[in-house]
Amino acid sequence: MKIKLMILFKSSKDKRKIKKLNKKLKKANKLNEELLNSRSWKVTKPLRKIKNRNRK
Repeated sequence: MKIKLMILFKSSKDKRKIKKLNKKLKKANKLNEELLNSRSWKVTKPLRKIKNRNRK
């Protein structure tokens, strides 16, 4: 799931802040995708299902 920050601001300072935040968010999205596609995440999926089932 990717998230993108899209807010319109008038000042260039705000635009720089948004650009910096979008860069950080892009990096976080990339790390999240890498985690979700990792072998360890896939291997532990059954354990997470059992854990989540027991929470209900």
